Amino acid sequence: MPNREDDEWENGPSKEEDDEEYDDEDEDGDDDEDDELAGLMMDGVPIELVDTKDFNEDVDTKPLTAAHGIATCLYNLHPNALRAFLDTDKYNSVEWGNKFQYSKKAQDKGALLIIARNDRVVTFGTYLNMDDGWECQASFGIKEDGSWKPISGYIWGDAITNPTTIRGAGRNMTVDVFHQKRWKKSTYGTAKITLDINGKRTVNPHWLYQKSSAKICTYCKKKPEKLLQCSRCRSTWYCSKDCQTHDWDIHRNLCEAPQNQEHETIGT
Repeated sequence: MPNREDDEWENGPSKEEDDEEYDDEDEDGDDDEDDELAGLMMDGVPIELVDTKDFNEDVDTKPLTAAHGIATCLYNLHPNALRAFLDTDKYNSVEWGNKFQYSKKAQDKGALLIIARNDRVVTFGTYLNMDDGWECQASFGIKEDGSWKPISGYIWGDAITNPTTIRGAGRNMTVDVFHQKRWKKSTYGTAKITLDINGKRTVNPHWLYQKSSAKICTYCKKKPEKLLQCSRCRSTWYCSKDCQTHDWDIHRNLCEAPQNQEHETIGT
């Protein structure tokens, strides 16, 4: 995580710092949730985020759905990622992917968690590879009233069409996302987290609804007298090392991209 005022970051964080598990101080997203999510609906009801800090499906009696998993995962990635996912008028397609490994074993080829919306079709699942296909997946169509209609799905490569089974697959995905906190980089340091908007790859969610500004911190939105600039891409500013560290899982994909990659503001 480079910045102009500290040479130790010039070539990015050390391996120990880069592999350290990201600690989201507000994983449940409820501290600032009211203002940012006011009026937004998902699956025909107001958005409801789940506190995953001490999540235990045995004691949590909430009837979890795919919508709970998608909303909580994207919000923890960044509130704008969730907002864009719901914004069918502005963004025709939104796709988020996190490639991870279940273990350090050489034979573990990893999997890709995918949350996507293409027009009014939602896909939520874990894809293994071309040979094994989907480990678990559920697809829904967004109806005119905003509710989600089960369309299709997969369980260990086998197609499922029963609506109840599809909703069950969505719930299973949600439980896995909550337990493993899949919005974070992989425990084994192999994650490649990307957010694609309208076909533009590796979009920084901070920029989806506002222009990047040197007057505010990209992560916390505060306006201190002094800001640190990322020395590698020169396009992002932070008020402290803490904010830069918290934002690294997202910013690294843009910052480490080829120099000729398009880094424009989307949707302004």
